[in-house]
Amino acid sequence: MRILVAVFFLLMSSSLFSQPNSVRLFGMGNVSIAVPDIEGEVFVNPAKAARLTGVFLRFRPTYLRDSRSGDGSSSYLSGGSSYSSNYSSDNTQTDALAPVDAVISLGPLFIGGSASYQINSWNSSNESGDQNPGYSQSNRSKYETNRPSTSLSLLGAFDFGGISIGGAATLSNMGQESKSSYINSSSPGSSTSSEYEYKLDFSGTTLRAGFIAGSTETFEISMYGNLDLSKSEDKPTRSVSNGVPQPLNEAYINRNESSTSSLVAELRSRVGERLMFGGRLKRSSLSGDYFSKSRWYEQSIPLGVYEERKTGVDEMTVYEIGAGCSWQAPSGGTFSIEFVLSPTSSTSKSLFPTSGTYPDGRTYRKGDVSFERDDKSTAKTLRAGGELNVTEVLTLRAGSEVVWSSHEISSKQQYDQRTEKTNGSTSATFYASGGLSYVLSPFRFDYAIALVPNYNFPTLLFGPSFGYSIEQDVFVRHHLTLALQL
Repeated sequence: MRILVAVFFLLMSSSLFSQPNSVRLFGMGNVSIAVPDIEGEVFVNPAKAARLTGVFLRFRPTYLRDSRSGDGSSSYLSGGSSYSSNYSSDNTQTDALAPVDAVISLGPLFIGGSASYQINSWNSSNESGDQNPGYSQSNRSKYETNRPSTSLSLLGAFDFGGISIGGAATLSNMGQESKSSYINSSSPGSSTSSEYEYKLDFSGTTLRAGFIAGSTETFEISMYGNLDLSKSEDKPTRSVSNGVPQPLNEAYINRNESSTSSLVAELRSRVGERLMFGGRLKRSSLSGDYFSKSRWYEQSIPLGVYEERKTGVDEMTVYEIGAGCSWQAPSGGTFSIEFVLSPTSSTSKSLFPTSGTYPDGRTYRKGDVSFERDDKSTAKTLRAGGELNVTEVLTLRAGSEVVWSSHEISSKQQYDQRTEKTNGSTSATFYASGGLSYVLSPFRFDYAIALVPNYNFPTLLFGPSFGYSIEQDVFVRHHLTLALQL
């Protein structure tokens, strides 16, 4: 799928690679259905700002830096000849985010906002080589990207006494600059090199509205919805081939316009003094249109024309059905478990930017579908976690999240009328988290850390000599909250 789908799953996935609204719940395995946490829920459902009193401030820095390298080699004999290959790689990812949130109560009116700045970078270098009888080849590549982004949100809520409504608006911007280089050397043969740079600009607007009624002490109903509108454009800024700069006066430009809407309903009911049950139903839909601006050639315009044309469409619908329960220990600790079912269906279509004729004589027009892909998947998520009050000011937390999913993919290529279908493919992810909270009134300090195993399969060699190796690594992400309640 295209960028739209990748961005969507980034936002919908476990908070490992996104800023959690509640560091407390993140340290408990990301449970949330049956564990109220007003401070985190305010910036999801703005109506819950009415649950805060006085002046609330918090600072939520997040940091991830992951560096890994690998190398290997293999060799085998075939038909009396010797073959060998080698590779090495170095990759570094850095992600730093620092949001600041504030809510002030003015009688029945509550106003607030949030501002954040994020720096994300990725550096990668790879080298590989092959040695065959009478022929050798080596490749070197580098990739660098820097992606700073800013976000500003304003929210307001009004309390009618037992019922509250609220709204919020967010503006976000991101600028990304990327560089890549590639060198290929072969013997006998020649050496080729290329360098490429491009810039991506992204802007988005998010509108939120929410409603709550009842109380977490008895029975609570919560509803909220989001509407996200975004635009992005990427274009090359520099291109060099074999040391010769390439003209960019007619740069190839890609543009995307997308919208996302979601509606969520949540219920929480307390049974007795220590047991709470919760449920969540969510529906999200996405649509995206893709455009490319370049010099297009077709039979009726042999010299081509430089203009923007629509090249693709994406659509997606996701449901989230979840239920959970939590138990509060006499000591004040909380333990929770929840299960979420997420069926997803999506369609991706590529469109012909020009008109023409197939080799078999069939004709196509500009805007006709050239390739279509349908994806259906069902993700199952199990979360469990708890917190234990060690002293009056210190609380420890731990939790885990497991996600496993099945996929069904079908595609149709209009060029040769080829249809493909894949059923039953599965995938799974897992992460463990922990954290602590320390209270020194009016301040509270929350910290959480997430550990996610990562598996690589760098070598798979068939022949008289069979080689296979597995590398296991762990992503580590740190989340911190410093809150002030006056």
